[in-house]
Amino acid sequence: MLKRLLTPFLIGLLATSGLLLGGCQPSDPAADLQADYLSRMARALEQAPPPAFDRQLLLALRPPANRELRQSAADSRISLLNLLVDTADCPRLRVLISERNSVLGKVMQPSHQLAYEMALIDELQGCLTHTRPHTRSNDWHSELASLLRRKQQELPLHYWNLFASDELRQQLRFAEHGTPPNVNQTQWLDSLTSLAELGEQLHSMPAPSASSLDTLLQPLANTEAGGQLLHSLARLTYTLEQGTQLLSQRTTNKPLCPIGKPTPQARIVQNVMVKYYAGQLQPYLAQVSQQAQQWHTQLARLRRLPNAPLALQGYLAELDQRWQRFEHATQAHVHAWQDTLRSCQLAPGQSGWQSSAPIDQR
Repeated sequence: MLKRLLTPFLIGLLATSGLLLGGCQPSDPAADLQADYLSRMARALEQAPPPAFDRQLLLALRPPANRELRQSAADSRISLLNLLVDTADCPRLRVLISERNSVLGKVMQPSHQLAYEMALIDELQGCLTHTRPHTRSNDWHSELASLLRRKQQELPLHYWNLFASDELRQQLRFAEHGTPPNVNQTQWLDSLTSLAELGEQLHSMPAPSASSLDTLLQPLANTEAGGQLLHSLARLTYTLEQGTQLLSQRTTNKPLCPIGKPTPQARIVQNVMVKYYAGQLQPYLAQVSQQAQQWHTQLARLRRLPNAPLALQGYLAELDQRWQRFEHATQAHVHAWQDTLRSCQLAPGQSGWQSSAPIDQR
């Protein structure tokens, strides 16, 4: 009896809890801003509102799997040990080899592995410089020189393995929400810039310490700003394309100003442009575009570097296409607004232009 009485109560409690939990989900101000903009555009233009942004579009592009990014180099531990049995003239090289053959040396994370390989190359070069062939057997010197060449050839492999790290993979996949409005996020872009510089100077710069590489990657580990930027580019591209389509459909199907003079409805449309496009969406668009330009510049530098895994090359190329589409959507939307307002003598500089117009109260 008690069970029958409590069952409806428990069901209601669970339902209420579900609503409360749903209400506690983190909001996405940028998404709300764009949805409101499209809604107001559609109403002012007397067009059907566009479909809501499909979040499945964010899943259509995923970074390569870790196994496709991580590359393996030939294991040189045994030959190194044999080679340096009596290398008293290269003590630092002995230390490095001992580190590599330790338990921890066999499970180095990508950044530490890169720092180790660069330090090893420096020491091999120093050892060859200070131990001339006449002081050692020709075989020993030749083998050391051969090892140096092999390590130099493998160095880009260790650099690109950084992109299999959690820090960088986090910047290559779409985040749940876009870049927050009015939030300045630049540290991760500075790290990306330093990472591109490292790739460009890989064979000429002194070996960095493992701790310095950790410091370089730390801002990438502490944020998902890269993923948020990818989300914003995808959603803004959709918003701008849908808005341009709304303007184009209205111009084609039922001109706002049939005789080329302002109408009351055209004034409402102008107000949407002034208040909601120029006043609200455009500042956010400029914020994202500024970050995206720096991001795209570093992306281009990375794409020019040699020996990247094929899967990563393809993904970076796809990200570049996403950027190009965003740029095109931005320009097309501006042109669509200009054409629409000019057809009604309502564009800046024309007789009907005004910075404010009647607000659509419908």
